[in-house]
Amino acid sequence: MKKIKKIIEEWEDGLEERWNNLSIEQQRKAILIALGLYSLITVTVLILTWSSNQEGMKIRHIEKPVLPVSKVPALKFESLYIQKQL
Repeated sequence: MKKIKKIIEEWEDGLEERWNNLSIEQQRKAILIALGLYSLITVTVLILTWSSNQEGMKIRHIEKPVLPVSKVPALKFESLYIQKQL
C-alpha cells in the first residue's frame, strides 16, 4: 500500500510541476479547453436524452414488491411470538 501511495504522490508532484511550469496564459487556455469539453459533453448528453424520449416521461405508481413465500417452517421463537400477540 505504501508503494502505491508513493507512486501516486510522485505522479501528482510531476503533474503539479508541469502545471506550474506553464505560463498563466497557457494555464488559462487549458482550463478553458477543459471547461469547453465538459460543456460540450453535457449539452450532447442532454440533447440525445431529450430527443430519444419523444413520448415524454411516463409517471407510474411505485409498486410494493412482493416477497417470495418461504417454504421453510417457522422457527420456534417466531411461532411463540405470534401466539403471544394473539
